[in-house]
Amino acid sequence: MKLSLELREGLRIAWAAIRANKLRSGLTTLGIVIGIVTVTLMGTAIEGLNRAFMKSISSLGADVLHLQRMNWIITSHDDWFKMSRRRQITVEQARAALRSAPGIILQDDMAKGEVPLALAAQGRDEVFVGRIRRDPSILNGLNLWVVADNLRKGAATNAVQIAEVLLQRGWLPRR
Repeated sequence: MKLSLELREGLRIAWAAIRANKLRSGLTTLGIVIGIVTVTLMGTAIEGLNRAFMKSISSLGADVLHLQRMNWIITSHDDWFKMSRRRQITVEQARAALRSAPGIILQDDMAKGEVPLALAAQGRDEVFVGRIRRDPSILNGLNLWVVADNLRKGAATNAVQIAEVLLQRGWLPRR
């Protein structure tokens, strides 16, 4: 009973204060409404930007890796000059490099039907690469089709394989 009396008395005092200070009450209410609308609009804008970004990235595909001869950030003319002097890589050079890379299986003969398929990668640690061709949308670009078992070939397997290479080359101390 005492709680209900205190609650009723508190509401009566608050209502009297609102009626006595109409301008202050109106401005406070306006500020709260503006705050709620602003937070809602910002959340909507951020969600829209996230969707637009994901849509633009997803147009590349889940299996596209973009490599470029030039760095994305060039800090001096000297950097630009050095990068612009780098040799172009041809489709044949890319095939030769991938053929000799450990953990890569090159399947790049469309005439024989040798193309990387996700079904062939299941349960294996190797990465299958094929369909190497020029990319007309990027100056001197190449497209590669890359397939791997995402459950097996992930961060843990990569970390172990990198550590093995570092040990083989003597870049990590043996214990």
